[in-house]
Amino acid sequence: MVRSASWRFALVAVVAAATTIAGCSNPNSTAQDPSGSPKPGGTLVVGEYSGINSLDPMQGTGSVTIGGNETLAIYGTLVRWDNEKREGVPYMAESLKSNADFTQWTLKLRPGIVFSDGTAYNAAAVVKNLERNRKSFFSIANSLATVASVTATDDLTVSITLKQPDAQFPYVLSIGPGMIAAPSYIDTVDGGNKTAPAVGAGPFVVSEFKPGSSLTLKPSPTYAFDKPLLATLKFQMAGTEQAQMQAFEAGQLQAGIVLDSHSDVEIKQKKIPSFTSRQNSGVAILLNHRKNSPLHDVRLRRAIQLAYNPKVWNERNNAGEEVASDLLFMKGSLFYTPDQQKIPYDPTQAKQLVDQVKAETGWDGKLNWVGPSTQTNQPVILSSMLNPIGMTLNVTNLPVANFYTKVYVEKDFDLAGGGGAIADATPFGSIYNNYVSPSNTLGYSNPKMVEIANEMGAASTLEQRQTVMKKFIALYIETVPAISCGTTTWNFFYKPNVRGLQQVGGQMIQFDKAWVA
Repeated sequence: MVRSASWRFALVAVVAAATTIAGCSNPNSTAQDPSGSPKPGGTLVVGEYSGINSLDPMQGTGSVTIGGNETLAIYGTLVRWDNEKREGVPYMAESLKSNADFTQWTLKLRPGIVFSDGTAYNAAAVVKNLERNRKSFFSIANSLATVASVTATDDLTVSITLKQPDAQFPYVLSIGPGMIAAPSYIDTVDGGNKTAPAVGAGPFVVSEFKPGSSLTLKPSPTYAFDKPLLATLKFQMAGTEQAQMQAFEAGQLQAGIVLDSHSDVEIKQKKIPSFTSRQNSGVAILLNHRKNSPLHDVRLRRAIQLAYNPKVWNERNNAGEEVASDLLFMKGSLFYTPDQQKIPYDPTQAKQLVDQVKAETGWDGKLNWVGPSTQTNQPVILSSMLNPIGMTLNVTNLPVANFYTKVYVEKDFDLAGGGGAIADATPFGSIYNNYVSPSNTLGYSNPKMVEIANEMGAASTLEQRQTVMKKFIALYIETVPAISCGTTTWNFFYKPNVRGLQQVGGQMIQFDKAWVA
């Protein structure tokens, strides 16, 4: 499932109305307890949430669930998101500055950085990557949908012009779009060799890659910063979240990723060390708004909204934890208010709407569900709510990588298990990517949402963003772009002897300072 980050956002070094990310000597500080002397050597085996089929950064988003950890280790990012300060800081870039209205961004690269094949990490390489990403049909293009142009003004300077203000743009360069591949690699992959060895400038290079199964990395001899401490970093596909926990307990994994509530409870009970993040609407039922889906009819989307019971969802999917709610933003979010408009629940009215559509159109009540094989319980629970109102699900569950392709690339579904996160850190990007971008997964299109997104992009204070978010909530409930199933708890868990990890943008983990005690 694709989800974006949920940390609270703070404008980066605001001086007057302009934004600047200044250079620093070492962009790779650790957010873990650094006790003990770093020990070089050793192997760290990390469980993958989904077995990735490609190391091409264009085919991911910089999310921990879709190979983000793996590609971050190979490519690094232009900007690193600092979760403690809730701001972007330079990584491969030396600085990032904006004009007064956040429509023009100037990126300066550090001199002397090279890719693992020895070629220059320069402005031309950045432009080639960003232009390729924003013109692609992969979901990474959504993050760059507001970009009007990208140009190299000299060998180490890139000018990025946006179509509209975006005070939160630095975050975009801390996830997938900020992962820069060597032009030689791009030419080889686009020339047809999809399995070509990945070439980046990050801390690690590929030792062995088994698509969908495992990825083994070793330190890159050309990395511009301190050499990684680990001798080997291996990502291993372990299957479901429960299978990951079992492999972790058996000592087959030293770290892993889980998103389900059952594992979250287990991690807390056993006091397993973890990076934990909660995300607004991190779990959502995606609804296809396109004309080839019955859900193009807003009455059917409203019927699903009215039939959805968050209490039942919590009991059967979240081990009784209050994850789903009739509020879009729950306590802990910057956008939570106790008086916010509630999502309605009325199964009687839901059935009336379904009967009305059937009588008018002859629709048979069938809808196609596509979900990841890690969450097979979701369509069962949803069916118990929809069957009484006259809707039936045809269920297809797929491995996560195949699910991602079918839903986020091919957009072949009526309903899908996914995410619709509205990130505290980047509300403009969340709204634009999910509900405004022409390539958005849902096929959602509404001029009022465009206006709301524009207002959010121009909002430079929290108070302004909170005011705009009230408008978003009202339109969300009225037009039903998706069904929010509540907050998601992410856990990147690890053994106590694993040190030097750092969580950054997209809930990704940096391993260049990692070591095993």
